[in-house]
Amino acid sequence: MFTTIAALVLLVGPTEFASDDTPQPPDDAQMGDGLRLTEPAENPDAPPSPDVTCADGTTLKGIDISKWQGDVDWNAVAADDVKFAFVRVSDGINTKDQYFDANWEESRAAGIYTGVYQFFRPNQSVLGQADYLLEKMGCDMSARTCPVTDMDLQPVIDVEHRPSGWSKTQMRNAVRTWIDRVEEFGYEPVVYTGRYFWQDYVDSDEWNDHSLWLAHYTNNCPNIPNHWGDWDFWQFTDSGSISGVNGPTDTNQFNGTMDMLRSLRPGGGAGDDSGDDDVDVGCGLVAADDATIIDNGDDCFDLAGPAQYWRDEDAGHGGDLTWTRTTTGSEYNFGTWTLNFEDAGSYTLQVHIDPDHTTATSATYEITSADGTDDATIDQKNGGWITLGTFDFDQGGDQQVRLSDKQGASGRQLQFDALRLVPEGIDVDGDDCGEAVHDGASRIVDHDRNAEGCSVGGNRRGGALFFAGMVIFGFWSRRRRG
Repeated sequence: MFTTIAALVLLVGPTEFASDDTPQPPDDAQMGDGLRLTEPAENPDAPPSPDVTCADGTTLKGIDISKWQGDVDWNAVAADDVKFAFVRVSDGINTKDQYFDANWEESRAAGIYTGVYQFFRPNQSVLGQADYLLEKMGCDMSARTCPVTDMDLQPVIDVEHRPSGWSKTQMRNAVRTWIDRVEEFGYEPVVYTGRYFWQDYVDSDEWNDHSLWLAHYTNNCPNIPNHWGDWDFWQFTDSGSISGVNGPTDTNQFNGTMDMLRSLRPGGGAGDDSGDDDVDVGCGLVAADDATIIDNGDDCFDLAGPAQYWRDEDAGHGGDLTWTRTTTGSEYNFGTWTLNFEDAGSYTLQVHIDPDHTTATSATYEITSADGTDDATIDQKNGGWITLGTFDFDQGGDQQVRLSDKQGASGRQLQFDALRLVPEGIDVDGDDCGEAVHDGASRIVDHDRNAEGCSVGGNRRGGALFFAGMVIFGFWSRRRRG
């Protein structure tokens, strides 16, 4: 990355800044140019601070790009295992990035999930900056709509410039105006910043439900602003070497799996990763003559909500499951199993639970069937295949099972794994609990009945039967996922 002060690195310890003497980033700046002027330097090999926040497991490789990298060979970038990128649209309203159009189109065409970032200048027209970003993304400004593709990520506000003499209130107001404008178009912007820049100059937790992209150049784990509980993106160096990019490159990590990255797309959900907007990913039919399983990694299952709150485990049905923490006041994350039936009829719904990866003694599933919407509550600690009940379903789609993190207690580990649908007359009781496999076509069938056992959590037709009382054990503060 082009910089005259590349030797400085970011975010290592408390600092005091002069209130009216903030160093100003250069004109035509790119990510990090402002932070390198205000954040303290560190030895990247120094022992880590006890306050660092490490990745939760799987991480993905990404880059950010501006005109300073010149022409980029995006196919070569993709071949270097880069999964995501953010490309600069402008520095404020006055300096447009002449490479944006090419980077925006070619990165997505190469199969790289891509978002747009803007180096934010609070003392320039805030709405003008937000509108320019939206216009360059192709949005219809009067209709408040945008042509989102499967390869898009959320846009980014790059917060690292404090005009001399500006107060925290002025900074917060400017950031709020930009974010509110972009959110009018259906986006939830990512916030890029540095730990001490944010704490000293913005000092707000108003957007801690938005994804955090942190700059901290270190060989250890990053140290995040105390207004967030975790990070989604981490810019850990400005001197990476990436195939297809000339010279040192800002290099990043995403804190999660590919499905978690896809859930950050506008509209969320795991979906299809082909990059072809015209592809109907389809997720198969629920068979009318045998048991069908929809696992948490299948196309018929979608995750939604902030990615930093999802966790994956190498356990459960098929060797993988997903979990999140429960809440009481607000919903943040949820999972949906989409149901598309070959024939109308009555089906028993069962969920697979690994009892070693849940603490949710009361989990309420919302089932949308031919009879409308009903709830079924189970104790996930029972484990095995747990029955939600028997329901009547119409032929075709527009039916689902949904599990939300908003439950009757906070901080419990809520598990999302396989869902099984058993047509009326098919026997899978006792040890004869078949495991469905995909036959490679649009229909999902059960070829193999392996003994696995079925735990029954409830049974109903046309209405939910609740069998486990809601457990209330106090109010916790806003959960932090771990």
